[in-house]
Amino acid sequence: MRVSNSTDEDLDQILGWLKAEHAVADEGFWCNRELIERAHLKGSMYVAREADLAVGFQAGEYSADILCVRADKQKSGIGSALVEASILRADRDNVVALRVQCQPRTSIPFWQKHGFKLTCEDKAVRWLDRTFDLPKGKEKVEATISFYHTSFRYQAAGSVPPLSRHVIPAALSDEGDLILSKRIFAPN
Repeated sequence: MRVSNSTDEDLDQILGWLKAEHAVADEGFWCNRELIERAHLKGSMYVAREADLAVGFQAGEYSADILCVRADKQKSGIGSALVEASILRADRDNVVALRVQCQPRTSIPFWQKHGFKLTCEDKAVRWLDRTFDLPKGKEKVEATISFYHTSFRYQAAGSVPPLSRHVIPAALSDEGDLILSKRIFAPN
């Protein structure tokens, strides 16, 4: 599946099938055509094509403001190809997280399949892991990083279990700073 920036021809095709789907089912993303057109003009719309025809698109550089696959092409891997291309762009550009709104709510299993975690009723996030080489010649240590709910900040040490705990390789800088070997994320 080829995913690349949208062209004017892609935009015309997409608006055509969105309008047709809306006329039949009175739903879909036709009502968001202005957002779609703006994404195209900004260069932040990506299109999946089959035989040079636009069959799916994502509006949004990294996080999908809208991700849509033509009705007759759904459940064929096109949406997954768009998400994976977005993750590759985000990873290349050192983006920390991708956030989406799961609308319609029936899209929640799709986003979860791609590593997104619900943060509230209809929003989800995918944190992008990143590892780092530890500097040579620095003292290596094992770092333990724990996150606690803010309501427990005045509790006695060890009396409350952490929300998450991470044990990772690290190094100490000459100034005594801790240099981590990977990104650590606090739970939402």
